[in-house]
Amino acid sequence: LVPQPKIESGLYLVATPIGNLEDITMRALRVLRSVDLILAEDTRHSSKLLQHYDIKTPKAGSQMSYHKFNEQTRQEEILERLANREALALVSDAGMPGISDPGAELVRACIEENYKIIPVPGPSAALTALIASGLPTNEFSFGESFAEAVGFLSTHASTRHKRLLVAAEETSTQIFFVPPNKLCSILAECATAFGSNRHCVVARELTKIYEEFWRGTLGKAQARFKESEPRGEVTLLIDGLPARAAERFPSNEELEDRLEILFESGKSLSEAVKEVSEETFVRRNSVYSLALKVLKKDKSKSEDSS
Repeated sequence: LVPQPKIESGLYLVATPIGNLEDITMRALRVLRSVDLILAEDTRHSSKLLQHYDIKTPKAGSQMSYHKFNEQTRQEEILERLANREALALVSDAGMPGISDPGAELVRACIEENYKIIPVPGPSAALTALIASGLPTNEFSFGESFAEAVGFLSTHASTRHKRLLVAAEETSTQIFFVPPNKLCSILAECATAFGSNRHCVVARELTKIYEEFWRGTLGKAQARFKESEPRGEVTLLIDGLPARAAERFPSNEELEDRLEILFESGKSLSEAVKEVSEETFVRRNSVYSLALKVLKKDKSKSEDSS
């Protein structure tokens, strides 16, 4: 191989494939061959990529682990290397470093010290899933508040529930990374928060041989994946609340009036709740509470009249 020319000192944020090793840019390969040191989330994982492309950095064995458990202790050494005018590349196991992976804190520290940050863009699991989902791409939310890490829902039920309730009222497409063994239970929670008729896409094994995009409603998704647990990494996308519904939610009085009409027409409790929830996009558990209130009022009126 022709020796690569020395490149400018700084921290290079290099995107790596999310599954298919062919999904890497020529620029990324050039940078990885040219830097003094590669900071890798898992050196065993990154070694497979380096071996596949026969990448050898100028200094033999120039890889150093950099992950969420050691990023604080590694930071001082990294800043010292940059002070010595070295060129460093940061890579995660898959996708863009700093997105659901370590890197953001290091970037801030480098900026504070006036060291150059050079992004080398490429694959992103969230964006890959989004562009093929069929859901709106003009506005989307990925890893907002209440997430333990960007894109990942909290493992704490109450925190996760709050996050989903917030997301359910957003008009933007919602994107979450979900462990395959938790998908069914997460879908059940999402169906409760968003409504079982909200459209969703379950994307798994992106760019790999068994890549799959399942499209349907949250209710149908829950039934589908209850039958067989998916394998591989999963990205869950949920359609945003329709703008017309977000503009104005009906008042409790309006909801009660509508429920009253449905009960008078002979609808059962479950039928009335389902119909009103689907018409108004108000969460089913909220409509259910109002429906019980209406039935209680009707019962009191009936007793008073007798």
